Amino acid sequence: MFLELHKYNADMLAEIATIYSDKNVMRYIRDGKPYSVENIDNTLSKVIKNYRSGTQQGHWAVYNESKEYIGKALLLPWDNKIDFEIGYIVLPRFWGKGYGKQMAKKIFDKAREDGHEKLIATVHRKNKASIRILKDLGFKFKKVVKKEGRRKDLYKWRSNAQTLNAQ
Repeated sequence: MFLELHKYNADMLAEIATIYSDKNVMRYIRDGKPYSVENIDNTLSKVIKNYRSGTQQGHWAVYNESKEYIGKALLLPWDNKIDFEIGYIVLPRFWGKGYGKQMAKKIFDKAREDGHEKLIATVHRKNKASIRILKDLGFKFKKVVKKEGRRKDLYKWRSNAQTLNAQ
């Protein structure tokens, strides 16, 4: 399955709006409610501003082999600024087709290529599909955290080199 990552730009408001305005997508994200148009516009502006930081992090629009926008992937520093968080959001019409797993793998591989040896992901405990994807990538449940006003399960992944260095 072929997926392409593209940086968002100011002309992509419609794409990002398809994610953040969808109640089924948003039920496990942030406060569980779709964003307003103003909030979506602010989110896109922040995403674009983040690119200017010059780091190998941020948000990417994800397209399939047919050039259809299927969702969003992210790689961002976690609260401690040591670990990096991976994330992926798939539009509902692409659910159940393997795109979530491939998107997670794509951003996971990018993080490793960029030299990240410790990765985390937070997931709503009812999001069984995402939990299965994380476990398939080798992430292990660590603890429950409060993020964006909600309780989330935190999963962590370490490279073998990181594990050996910690012993």
